[in-house]
Amino acid sequence: MKIYWWVIMMFFVTTLSFSFYGAEGGEKKESSSVVGNYYLKFSSGYAVTSWENSPITVDQKYLAPPIFRLDLGGVAEIYEFRYSAGYVRGMGAIISSDQMLHMNLKIVTLAAGGEIVWPTASDESKLKDTQYYRGSLGFVGRVTVDLLLADIYAEYRQRTLSDTPLIKIEGIETSIGHEYDRFTKLGATFSLLGLKALGEVTWIKLGNTAILSKEFSTTLPEDDIFRITLGGGLSIGRIELLIKYQRLLDIEDEVAYLYQSTHLSPDYLMSKNTIFVEAVWKF
Repeated sequence: MKIYWWVIMMFFVTTLSFSFYGAEGGEKKESSSVVGNYYLKFSSGYAVTSWENSPITVDQKYLAPPIFRLDLGGVAEIYEFRYSAGYVRGMGAIISSDQMLHMNLKIVTLAAGGEIVWPTASDESKLKDTQYYRGSLGFVGRVTVDLLLADIYAEYRQRTLSDTPLIKIEGIETSIGHEYDRFTKLGATFSLLGLKALGEVTWIKLGNTAILSKEFSTTLPEDDIFRITLGGGLSIGRIELLIKYQRLLDIEDEVAYLYQSTHLSPDYLMSKNTIFVEAVWKF
C-alpha cells in the first residue's frame, strides 16, 4: 500500500508541475533528452535469440520482451519525470517511474533521483509467484554532455528488489531473495539532417541471490554481465522512429542467470539478442 501511495503522490506532483509551468507561460527549454519539454513513447520488442534452457517454473515463451510499452516523460523546470507501463505476456502490466531533480549547466545536464518498479498480475498469471514477479526501489543518476551533433551520456542505476515465492510443492514453499542490481551505462546519440544513430555499452552487476525453503538453501554469487545496444532511425518534425538492437555478452550459466536476472521492464534482460521498435512524439 505504501508504494501505491508513493505513485499517487508522484503523479500529483507531476500534474502540479505541468500546471505551474503552463500557467507561468514560460518558454520551453531544450533538453538533452527530448526536443520539447515532454514526450510520449511507444515501444515493442522481439526476442531474436532466446536461451537454450529455461527455469523449471516458467515456460520460455513467457520471458519474451514486453508486447508494448508506453512512456510519458519530460522536464518541468528543474524536475524530470518518467511514467511507464509495459505489458508482459503471462503477467500483465509492469509499472515504473523515475522522479529526478534536473539541472542544465550550459552543455552539461545533471539529473538524480529515485526509481520504482511495480508488477501487476491476476491469479491466473503464469509469472505470479515466480522470481519474475517482484518490484524494486532504486536510485538513478545521469550526466549528459550536449555537443553540436551528438549527446554523450553516462547513467547509473541501483535497484533493491523485493523477495518473492519461487515455487510451492506439497505445501513446502521455496522463496527467492535478491541483494541489489546495478546498471552503469555509457552511450552516445548522433543527429544529422533528420537521421539518428546511437550506441551504448552497459555494465550490469547482478547481486547475490538466495533461494531458501524448509528443506534446503543455496546462494547464487553476484555476477557481471555486459550489454551492447546499437540503433538508428529518423526524425520527422516532432516524431522520431527508432530501431534498436540489444545483445548480452558471455553468459556462462544460463539457468543461474535466468533465476538471478529478473528484469522484464523497464530494462529487459531475458533474451540473448533483442530488437526494439520505438515511436516517440515530442511536444
